[in-house]
Amino acid sequence: MHLTRYVHTSKREHPHAIVLTSAAAINGALRPRLRTFRRDYESRMDLSDAPTVLAQLAAAFEHFNEVHPHSSLKMRSPRQFRRQRAEQMRRAQLEQPALHCE
Repeated sequence: MHLTRYVHTSKREHPHAIVLTSAAAINGALRPRLRTFRRDYESRMDLSDAPTVLAQLAAAFEHFNEVHPHSSLKMRSPRQFRRQRAEQMRRAQLEQPALHCE
């Protein structure tokens, strides 16, 4: 049983919700993420009914973004990668010589 059968809301009810639909409706960039989510999270979820599934999604997405290592990010989570990238950008700005107007 797939998570996509339960998580399908109308944009009118939840205008900012992420709606998971069938694989045919998902563009190529999202398919690998959906496969990862299904493999690592959906397979461990209680899929007995829609409210139970929805109650588990926040924790699953939080773990995926904060803890779960991603090979494309050199085995860091997305948030770890963003924090490290922001720190690198901050350091690069500090190391740039100041402009002097004379």
